Amino acid sequence: GRPICTWIREDYFKEDDELLAYYKDFEQRLKEVDPLAYMKAFGEYLVNICHYISKQTTIWPTEPFGPFDTNTPSVLYHSMLERIVPFHFKAILWYQGESDELISHLYTNLFKILIKNWREVFENPDLPFFYVQLPNFNTHAAPNDPYLWGKQRLAQEQVTRTVPHTYMVVSTDIGEMDDIHPKDKRPVAVRLAALVQKYLYNENIAAESPRLQDARLIDSHIHLFFKGDGLPLVQPNEPIYINVVDYLGQNHPILAEVCDNQILLDCTAIPKPLKTHYCLESSCKAK
Repeated sequence: GRPICTWIREDYFKEDDELLAYYKDFEQRLKEVDPLAYMKAFGEYLVNICHYISKQTTIWPTEPFGPFDTNTPSVLYHSMLERIVPFHFKAILWYQGESDELISHLYTNLFKILIKNWREVFENPDLPFFYVQLPNFNTHAAPNDPYLWGKQRLAQEQVTRTVPHTYMVVSTDIGEMDDIHPKDKRPVAVRLAALVQKYLYNENIAAESPRLQDARLIDSHIHLFFKGDGLPLVQPNEPIYINVVDYLGQNHPILAEVCDNQILLDCTAIPKPLKTHYCLESSCKAK
């Protein structure tokens, strides 16, 4: 339930100019906090947590910003992760990202430096990371941006495309639009377990979700090429539509035709197709 920055050691933010600026912004904000007012607010916060735990209230209190704020960069790295260094383990299972929905433009690099940080501190340069891409959810963090979580999911995907020994579970078909914590946990666990079986224990099983590798406009059809284990097995119970965007920015839902390891989109009626997108909306429900 916390931003990814809380799990990264301070010196790793220096490896990227944007991330360093992000870190320094927190530092500056902390310097501007009135210590006496903060301690008073923090004391009230602890009392209200006790009231919540003892069921005297059903309202979870808002944490005041200050030195003990659990959203501050590096705070959970030092208070939790650092305590188990140099304990060794076989792999990481990671499910996080909701709290970073407003900084998706930074998330790929934040996740990359977290992986680098953990691999170095635990002295395992190939430590595998198995992680879950965010499900569908009707977020209200930015009402005017319907693609908020879609952009975050794209940022997550870039990690497995560029960092060795990282593997991503897709969950857009099993989320709940009105619950940030989907109640059905088993499908996520099964998909994580399948990836672990395949890539950690070298079992010959289908485990990887289809991932777009290339897109080409050939005559009047867009060909979307995929890699992964699932696309040839797709047998949708209802038609699947993929949005094609023309040069004017207009969306055109086109019926998808699954053929071996590719999807065909008939764009005969679309003036100058420019790009495609599928399930980019935050609250999409992928097939």
